[in-house]
Amino acid sequence: MERISTHQFLMLGTSVALGATFFPVGTVMAGSAGRDGWMAVVPAFLFGVPFGIMIMTLAERYPRKNLFEISEIILGKWIGKLFGILIFLTAAYFGGLLFGQSCDMYTRSILPLTPRWVFILSGLPLILMMVYAGIEVLARFSEIVFPIIVVALVGTALLSIPRFEPGELFPFLENGFKPLLYGAIQGIPWPMEFILILGGLIKFLPRNQKDIKHMRVQVWLIFFMAGLFDMIITLVEIWVFGPTETTRLTYGLLTLGKMIEIPHTIAGVESVFTIIWMGAHLIKISALYFLAFWGAQFVFKIKKWVAHILVIPIVAGIAWTSYRGVDLLNAITFADRYFILPLAMVWVVLLWGVSTWKQRIKRKSVNGR
Repeated sequence: MERISTHQFLMLGTSVALGATFFPVGTVMAGSAGRDGWMAVVPAFLFGVPFGIMIMTLAERYPRKNLFEISEIILGKWIGKLFGILIFLTAAYFGGLLFGQSCDMYTRSILPLTPRWVFILSGLPLILMMVYAGIEVLARFSEIVFPIIVVALVGTALLSIPRFEPGELFPFLENGFKPLLYGAIQGIPWPMEFILILGGLIKFLPRNQKDIKHMRVQVWLIFFMAGLFDMIITLVEIWVFGPTETTRLTYGLLTLGKMIEIPHTIAGVESVFTIIWMGAHLIKISALYFLAFWGAQFVFKIKKWVAHILVIPIVAGIAWTSYRGVDLLNAITFADRYFILPLAMVWVVLLWGVSTWKQRIKRKSVNGR
């Protein structure tokens, strides 16, 4: 069986948690918390930490099993399969939406005349190659790509400094802390995307006590780093465009890329950065494909090639029929808030709670003897 190291877990986890969130984060946070929206990003991501710790506890109690298999053990066959079906459909649907967003971004930036079906037919083989290579290769790919993504994000922020408008950022907390709380609530679905994927990923993680303890700390680091980079992008967008204009932008990061000019070299570096940012999309879509693939295998007890036949039409079909621009962003936000967030919370808390309750009863019965 494939195994990923603790360092690969950190890189893959941060890549998935960060994923495509740096595209809508400025729009969502500025729209919900105004000029102080950047302050709510990190707290929103840290919301996922307790759920990550719960999953690590379940991984320790049930080694060599993912949450699909643990659900069947704790909740019974039929409830376990019900969760498996819901997660299979949710992961495939959301992966298709993100795939459609990738196509939409290329159409809006560097290849405006290219039909969507060209992006789908060229992008789907990349996802399938990544899935065929296995989760370990995806983790190694993350080790290479994540530092490049960070350089591109930080580079975008630094190269935007000449366009900063100080008056757009100040004063801080002019409306108190209530908008920050509202902004954080709008952002909490983002870390739950990784929580859902982590439910399938734990089967491939190290199993000794020392590594599990180390990965509990890494869960904090994963969400903090993802929140930190998204916070930087939100801060820069508000500082350059102002909160009102940031709310109106569908992809503020792409707009920043169009505005950046490097004297005596190139103007408008969005084409370079877009290619790099697509690496984050590839990692996240592949991780969601893995989750849907594992769910299909668990629920229907089918061979790998049959599972691919079930997942591919959903991912490609959603990408082909998905909305464009702000409507697509609204569809992704809707799926985040009403599918991924409640499903991940209920799944993890229910498994952890019932498992803890059963362990206490077992411990009492042993002590009673």
